[in-house]
Amino acid sequence: MLVLLHSCPLLTHATFGIVDTEAECELYSRFDPLRADATFLSQLEELTITSYVDVTPILGSLLWIDRPIITMSILDDAVAGQDWVPCFTNVPSDTQLTMKGNFPDATMENIQEMVPDVFFW
Repeated sequence: MLVLLHSCPLLTHATFGIVDTEAECELYSRFDPLRADATFLSQLEELTITSYVDVTPILGSLLWIDRPIITMSILDDAVAGQDWVPCFTNVPSDTQLTMKGNFPDATMENIQEMVPDVFFW
C-alpha cells in the first residue's frame, strides 16, 4: 500500500480492502531499502482502510497537506486495543476520523485526545 501511495503522489482518494499481513504496510524497494522513519507528503483527501493488522506504518509515514477524511475498520480486537498514538502522530488534529471496531474505552479516549472529531462506530 505504501508503495502505491508513494508512487502516486497526486492520488487524492484511496480505499484499501482487507489488510491482513504486516508486509502490506511496509514501504521498501528491493534495490534501495528505505529508512523506517521515512515520511512522504500525501495529497490524499480521503483514505479508507479495513485491516486485521496494525496500520501505523501507513499512517505514520504520511505527511498530510490538508484535512483528510480517514475511515478505518479494525477487524482484530487486539489491534483495536493497541496504542494508537504512533499511528496518529502525523495526522492533523482536525482530521475527520471514523473508527470502526471494538475499541476499549481507554483507547477511544487516547485517540480522541489526538483527533477530537473522531467518531467511533
